[in-house]
Amino acid sequence: VTDTEVLDALWEKGIFVLNTVYINGADPIDVVVERITAVMEHPAVLMWVVGNEWNYNGFYQNLKREAARSLMRDVARKVRSTDSTRPIA
Repeated sequence: VTDTEVLDALWEKGIFVLNTVYINGADPIDVVVERITAVMEHPAVLMWVVGNEWNYNGFYQNLKREAARSLMRDVARKVRSTDSTRPIA
């Protein structure tokens, strides 16, 4: 979610967001910086999520497990360097 109006509506209802910032291995890793900085100041964002069952789907690029794990680590490092205040799942 990068739309602050959506986050505002969720926040008004007391809903926190686990915000997925990287899901497809075809995307460049640096895409997470833009996705995070767009909403990182919003109180509804509880944590950042990298991938969606990446260990099963290979980041939707059929990556082998070790390649997917390496990509996940690289993305998580980029997320951490962009926002060190929230957990990463």
